[in-house]
Amino acid sequence: MQRRRTLPGWLGLFALLLSTAFATAQTQVVPAAEKPDRSSLFPWRAKSRPAPSKAAGLASRLEIDVLPEDQKAKALAVLEKPVLHASGPLEAFYCQPDIYQFLLDHPDKAAKMWRKFGAQCADIEERGEGRFAWKDETGQLNWQTVVRTSRLRVWYAEGWGKPAPLLPSVAVKALLVMHLQEGHDQAGKPAVRHQCELILQTDSKAFALVARLLGGSVPRMAEQYLGQVETFFAGLASKLDEYPERVPELMAIP
Repeated sequence: MQRRRTLPGWLGLFALLLSTAFATAQTQVVPAAEKPDRSSLFPWRAKSRPAPSKAAGLASRLEIDVLPEDQKAKALAVLEKPVLHASGPLEAFYCQPDIYQFLLDHPDKAAKMWRKFGAQCADIEERGEGRFAWKDETGQLNWQTVVRTSRLRVWYAEGWGKPAPLLPSVAVKALLVMHLQEGHDQAGKPAVRHQCELILQTDSKAFALVARLLGGSVPRMAEQYLGQVETFFAGLASKLDEYPERVPELMAIP
């Protein structure tokens, strides 16, 4: 019997970094053997791993400067003193770009679609106007889309979680960024290339404790988990491309 895959809620990344979901972090969304290397599918001008930048330069690259003042102030506060800046793998995949864009804007529906394919996903609550929430007994997170273009998504998130069962809750603020590019292969088949980036801010002492408990492997774990965030969207977009007959049914999920 085929093992039922487990898909962590994509915002579970923040809980992971606070040691609340280490077991979930070990699951594989899509086995490596099932993910062909399509890194040269079509041209990509961005670097494979964005280098850390000064807050002002990074804000400009993420188009944060165009935000309303209240959102801009929150985003800049994260960029000023992050405890972690990590990037997932550069990944290319076949899909219908408009469907992929839809999934980015509706992670709550994406989680429900994955369950239709037999995967286990955490519930994501949609709160209107690009706002979402995730909650369980270990913590909670609220986030909203602050930048939305054809080549970029930036989500701003706030929440809390426990670094360990006997430790107090720790507040988390973060920016999760999805860089993307639409294109085609040489035969004209539509595809998307994307890469996820995380800028995380939390209590530095609590984060240092987590890092010590994990032997300094937090950045590597973050990169791996960002790869799962990417697969949360890319894997589903690819499945919908593979099973077009199911698209009307799944896109109609409330």
